[in-house]
Amino acid sequence: MGTTVDLTVMHTLHDAFRRDLEVLTRAAARAREGDPDAAERLRIGWSVLADQLHHHHEVEDDQLWPLVRASWGRSPDALDVLDAMEEEHAVVDPALAAVSDALADAYGDAAGPLDRLHAVVREHLAHEEAEAMPLITACVSPRDWGAFNARQARSLGLKGAAEFFPWLLQGQDDVRTERVLGVLPAPLRWAYRVRWEPRWAGRHRELVG
Repeated sequence: MGTTVDLTVMHTLHDAFRRDLEVLTRAAARAREGDPDAAERLRIGWSVLADQLHHHHEVEDDQLWPLVRASWGRSPDALDVLDAMEEEHAVVDPALAAVSDALADAYGDAAGPLDRLHAVVREHLAHEEAEAMPLITACVSPRDWGAFNARQARSLGLKGAAEFFPWLLQGQDDVRTERVLGVLPAPLRWAYRVRWEPRWAGRHRELVG
């Protein structure tokens, strides 16, 4: 059946992962050469990215892919792609851990592990966009998609939203930003512009400068 679910936030989230991995991969290479500013950017940026990527995969495995499976009314063979998504997450997780371990070691070098993670995540996101996202639009109803997004909003809470949306929208153009902010009620759109984004940018100059 056709649906009108809007995957703008999901696409923007993928773009944010790519953005951060590119920035952190470059920072790791400079940190290897002894650049202390790059090392600080890497430390702060990794903390943000690792949390967001880990949370995203948990939501997909625990909530999103089960929703797609329950909504799909055709041949179950078409859902093999969801098994692949979970298998790829199982590859991403140790790659994430390898970067964290390297950064926790005072003498560790995160450049190699970050290169590996960057490659693994880039391939996974492309696969998800090519095959898993079309399943969402093909079978999940707007009502169920809205309920799914409402659960995510409740789990974030105000504190989480105040961190998530400024991070998500860093570097996005005005059109994409307005589409993403459209999922928020008017008071929270105001909070984003007046409080959340300026405060986040002030605390994370290493990421936005």
